[in-house]
Parts: sequence; C-alpha cells; structure tokens
Amino acid sequence: MLLRNKVVVVAGVGDGVGRSLSLRAAAEGARVVLVGRTSARLQAIAAEVATAGGEAKPVICDMTSPADCRDLADQAVAAFGPIDGLAIVAYAPPDQRSLAECDDEFTEWRRIVDFNIFATLNVIKAVSAKMSSGGSIAIVNSMTSDLPWARLGPYSASKAALASFVRTLALEFGPRRIRINGMHAGGIANAAAEAYLHVLAEREGRTVEEQRAINVSTYPLGYLPPPRQYADALIYLLSDLSAAMTGQGMHVNGGHFMH
Repeated sequence: MLLRNKVVVVAGVGDGVGRSLSLRAAAEGARVVLVGRTSARLQAIAAEVATAGGEAKPVICDMTSPADCRDLADQAVAAFGPIDGLAIVAYAPPDQRSLAECDDEFTEWRRIVDFNIFATLNVIKAVSAKMSSGGSIAIVNSMTSDLPWARLGPYSASKAALASFVRTLALEFGPRRIRINGMHAGGIANAAAEAYLHVLAEREGRTVEEQRAINVSTYPLGYLPPPRQYADALIYLLSDLSAAMTGQGMHVNGGHFMH
C-alpha cells in the first residue's frame, strides 16, 4: 500500500477528483480527512470509505477563513495524529468573460484570484504547521497556467501564481523535509466539462456532438481523462514514489498540452 498508516487531508472534496482521491487514498492505507462545505456530501463519501474498510473524518471548512483552516488542522490531528499529506482540489472556476466584458471593479475576477491563491495558501499554512517531517503537499493546478486560453484570464493567472508559490514554498518547506508539487490538470471528463461543451457548441454554432469530436481530437490519447486518473497522479505525488520531487509542476492531461 502506497499510503499505509499515513494521514491525508483532501481539501475540496466534491463528486469528482476529490471523491476519487479520497477513496483511492483510503484504499492505499491512508486515514483520510475529508474537507468541504457540504456536510451531506462529506458524510456520504465518508460512508463509502468506511464501507470499503477505510477510515475517514469529514470536516466542514470555509477555506477563505484562516480560523476555519486552523480548526481543520486541529481536528485532523485530534482524530488521526500528525498529518502526512495534503491534497488541495478546491478551486474557483473561470467566469468566461473577456477583459472588455468585465466590470470596472473586476468583481468576479477578484473573487477567482482571491480563492485560487489565498484560500489555497490558508489551507497550506494551517496544515503544514501540523505536518510531519517527510510530508507531501499536492495542489491541483491547471494546464492553463502555461497554455493561453481566451476568456480565462483571472483563472489562468491565478494558477500561474500558484505554480510560482509551489517553487517558493518548496524552498521554505525543504528544511523540514516537506515536499510540495502541483498536478496541472487538463480537461476532466465530468459534469463541468459536459456543461462547458454545451457552451462552446452554442458559441461556435455547432452541435454538441460536433464540438465533442473537435475537443477530443486535440487529445493524443483520444479521450478526456476521468477523475480517477487524476486521482492516481495525486497518489503518486502524495506517496514516497515521488520522494525526490519538490517544487515541480507535473502536467497530466491526456497529451493535450505537452510541457
């Protein structure tokens, strides 16, 4: 088992990558702290983990609140002991507006940037303070940090900033033997991707199936990876298989973007 007896915090547990990672981490022997804002969802995933023979503790947390994040770390340690791994899956999605279409106060753009950078840092700051030597932090980043994409300005800029923070924090955490890396995801075969497919089809005047074929044609492997395959990449970053890696951005996207 790759995570035997380790304590892993998964921040931003939803029905996609967060759920897949939580189940996968538990299957690899970790005791998992499930972090999110929807109690019913967390309880349901904790029940799935328990049914499969694992241990999970749900914790409600608003990542924009430093106090909530400190409480999260305290609850994790109280439940399972010192933290070995942290995966941050949560993000604020893009709003699809161009610069010309944005309001003068950049209201929505500021919200995206604030969450993707500072909420992420809130969790890292609180959890890393309770982390064991040899711990690992894995952030779900995006290929758009390197791949320009119209109408994704604040989203891609915030993700590029996170990539820079990963390198800086690798230097800061290195003396404690704590690693930090980013997993730069491409398109994920989930409900959000399906909804965006419909938006693109309407914008380009195509049928949904025509747009789907065009999208898939840009992936050398011929498909959008599902949540489980992104979770597998995060397991690698959390485990000792990546013991010599820190400060890195690992692109996982079916070949859509090659770095």
